[in-house]
Amino acid sequence: MCRRFDSAPRHHFMKYLSEAVSISPMGAGGPGGQHQNRSLTGVTLTFRISQSGIPEDAAERLRLMAGSRLNSRDEIIIQAREHRSLEQNIRAARKRLEKLLDRASRKPRVRVPSKPTAASREKRLQEKRLRSQAKQRRREQEY
Repeated sequence: MCRRFDSAPRHHFMKYLSEAVSISPMGAGGPGGQHQNRSLTGVTLTFRISQSGIPEDAAERLRLMAGSRLNSRDEIIIQAREHRSLEQNIRAARKRLEKLLDRASRKPRVRVPSKPTAASREKRLQEKRLRSQAKQRRREQEY
């Protein structure tokens, strides 16, 4: 069972976080010729965790998942420049942020340790008996 923050639908969730997100254009480089070199089609998306209102446990998971994208001001920086248009890069950056937030919103499952089967327990005890008997036989020998 996965639970998102406040069980809010995803589109509502992004509106709720809109004050914590800022988008700024940047040069993208790559293929596209002179147009690509002169226009700002790349995007830098900045997500401020402290202003987002995310529950603290989810924020901690988000910080761990962000890795090198997290800066010292508690912001996640996502850059998108794979597309030739600004709008497509904005969508790509938002989608990456959504995926990251979605993964961070899920509480990890608690591992339930398995118990050894009756057959494996019996096999272990039998091997212990055999080792013990071999050691007993070594003691009984006189030189």
